[in-house]
Amino acid sequence: FPSPTQGPETEICDDWKAHVQPDLHDWFQSASSLVSEDVKAMKKKTSYFSLNFPTAHIDGWLNALNQARLALATLYNLEEEDLNRSPMLSEDPERTMVILKVDFYALIQQCLLEHLEQEDGIV
Repeated sequence: FPSPTQGPETEICDDWKAHVQPDLHDWFQSASSLVSEDVKAMKKKTSYFSLNFPTAHIDGWLNALNQARLALATLYNLEEEDLNRSPMLSEDPERTMVILKVDFYALIQQCLLEHLEQEDGIV
């Protein structure tokens, strides 16, 4: 996990590591495990796969997808400008694929949030 501050505030960083990181790690791990179990239950149809999971799992999916997006952005040093332009403008095919993945995960998150809004009667 990155430092919660940009400066040398060691007391804040120590508190973060002792009190926040363990819970975040557990929360992230439980979301990843939930998504993994849902994906393992995916059914193969004739020419495609079908993935169904309970609405109660949506929070875990949102969490795991956000983790994946943040991890990719960090691993590939993506900046705001990278994520706000067409990925096809990148000269690097690997970087283009990473930006497409980040965008795809965001689209899935958007669809999940829209599903939740419809269930709550929010339009």
